[in-house]
Amino acid sequence: MGAVNIGPTAQLDIGTGGTIGAAVAIATGTGAETAILFGLPISVLMQFVNTLLMSAYSGAMLVADRKIDELSLGGVNGVHYLCGIISFLAYFLFTFLLMYFGGDFMGGIVDGLPAWASTGLNGVAAILPALGFALLMSIIMDKSLIPYFVIGFIPMAFIGHDMSMVGIVAIATSIAAIIFMLRNVNQDAVVKQASDVDDEWED
Repeated sequence: MGAVNIGPTAQLDIGTGGTIGAAVAIATGTGAETAILFGLPISVLMQFVNTLLMSAYSGAMLVADRKIDELSLGGVNGVHYLCGIISFLAYFLFTFLLMYFGGDFMGGIVDGLPAWASTGLNGVAAILPALGFALLMSIIMDKSLIPYFVIGFIPMAFIGHDMSMVGIVAIATSIAAIIFMLRNVNQDAVVKQASDVDDEWED
């Protein structure tokens, strides 16, 4: 079902789906087929719910930032606990409804989502990972790390597909950039060493 999301691929909520599917399979004395039957629609539905929650929490972070500026630690804690309680209630509600009404109820909710809602949530789910990567890279990314990033990203992007000429050129360019940077570092080290020797002779 996808334990991690790669690139813009939206991650299914395998925690909720797997837990509920296993619980139903054990309670009914059936096998893995029943667990998958119950778990898959729940995972899809909770992925949509998670997308909505993460979008809503971005607004809560603005409130938390304002409380930090006001040096209101109580307000920051309040925002933190509020988000936690909302997440707990969301998971508890869907888990309770499924165990009480059965898998057909949740499957009907998933199938009953209008096309515009599914498309919009999928679009938000595709943007959020890119936004997260951008925020992380803006903090830790250095120009010297870009070739390594490309070399790691290209093979992952082509998993299950034949690598195109674009991917091959990107990897080759990254390798050339790494070699160029290493040679520059070695040359700088040699120049520095020669400069130190000259300084010693002058002394």
